[in-house]
Amino acid sequence: MIINSSKVKLGVTEALALVLSLLYAIGIRRWFAVCPLMTETVMPCHWAGEMLKAISVLLLVLCALHLPIPDAKIKIGMDIALIGLALLGMFVPGTVIRICGGETMACKSAAHPWTLAFCGALAVILLADVIVYASALAKENHRRKDPK
Repeated sequence: MIINSSKVKLGVTEALALVLSLLYAIGIRRWFAVCPLMTETVMPCHWAGEMLKAISVLLLVLCALHLPIPDAKIKIGMDIALIGLALLGMFVPGTVIRICGGETMACKSAAHPWTLAFCGALAVILLADVIVYASALAKENHRRKDPK
């Protein structure tokens, strides 16, 4: 069995990652959404917004699935995948999918900077989580090798 309730502990970095991914998933839909869909033309930022919505849901679901798993090796693997997903989110608007050029457009003034902030902060928090679990694994391996 992968999940052992006696070994499950909620770390600070895990809680921060979950809260940040939840705020990002809500924010990309409500507070800093891309330009609205026009009736006659579809702006390129619309597709960037759709991709960011999908990435935000994946980040949220994977951060939630990360919590009950007690095995540090699995958590490190999930953290690495989540870091890659957060970095992808950072590069979608403007690099992978172009966004509007106008500085006053919602995608350029709100969605792009907030996506960079949330995804960048999430990547840093997840990297800290990797370090926490890697150091815990190193301590555990050291204890096993040290016959006292």
